[in-house]
Amino acid sequence: MSFNKRRAVGFTLIEMLIALAIVAILALLAWRGLEEVLRSARRVNEVDGQLQTTAAIFSQFKTDLSHAELSDQRRYFPNDAVQVDQTGLTLLVTQRPAEKPAYQERIQWTLNNGALIRTSQVQNQTDPAPTVQSAPIAMKGMAIRFWLEPGGWSALTSFGQNADLGGFQVDFQGVANTLELSTTQVGSGSNAPAAPTGPDTQSQPLIRAVEVTLTQPNAQAVRQLFITGTIQ
Repeated sequence: MSFNKRRAVGFTLIEMLIALAIVAILALLAWRGLEEVLRSARRVNEVDGQLQTTAAIFSQFKTDLSHAELSDQRRYFPNDAVQVDQTGLTLLVTQRPAEKPAYQERIQWTLNNGALIRTSQVQNQTDPAPTVQSAPIAMKGMAIRFWLEPGGWSALTSFGQNADLGGFQVDFQGVANTLELSTTQVGSGSNAPAAPTGPDTQSQPLIRAVEVTLTQPNAQAVRQLFITGTIQ
């Protein structure tokens, strides 16, 4: 009588433990890789969101400055001005709505405690208009300077904590308009450039460009140069 001897087919306990250990290691590596991918995606989304916010701010800056009549072709209000002092950037601009009389608006950009705020108020001599304020925008720093004619760049006025980007190298073409800017002041305190003051409006400098640098919450700085339209 003969018997067929068959070897038992299967995995030993050691083989099962080794397989489980390999699967656990692969799962751990995959989880860490997924975490890094998600972390990178969050960083990209955060940077993209901050850039979009900064671009929107610059777009509003451009719109505000475009309403300031700083050329010798001003038709409405002769005292439009661009000023910077210890509180921030102040614009006195002329708004010309369609089919309505032109009016002046006072716009201020201020940076306080890491929040950039824009406020505006219609300048009405008969009835004080309410002040309109934007929602605070997280921003680490803001720096502003002007290109003056004559004189070149004014001293840099900084608010908050700013990253150093150096300065624009600008060579303006054309002839500056002959303009009296009796209300324009640049700088404040020790940062103020040597610009004449007083009733002699002929000696006041002409602002040909405004340079604004914004330092985002991630400490990345973005800069834009705005031409004021005072060049022929």
